[in-house]
Amino acid sequence: MKVYIVMDQGGYNENEVDRVFSTLEKAVAYVIDSKFAGKGGYKAMDQKNKEKHASFFVEEFEVE
Repeated sequence: MKVYIVMDQGGYNENEVDRVFSTLEKAVAYVIDSKFAGKGGYKAMDQKNKEKHASFFVEEFEVE
């Protein structure tokens, strides 16, 4: 089973887990809503570019 983790700054090695999701789509939507909201550069982007940039904030992990 795979999980998708959105990291936040702080914690060990400057990263800590912000949220864990069961699908990449949910993780990307969370990043767009929580991290990009109100940020000037992201307002002008179309949805496809937002999704592309949001995927850089998501890490995929295999779990049992």
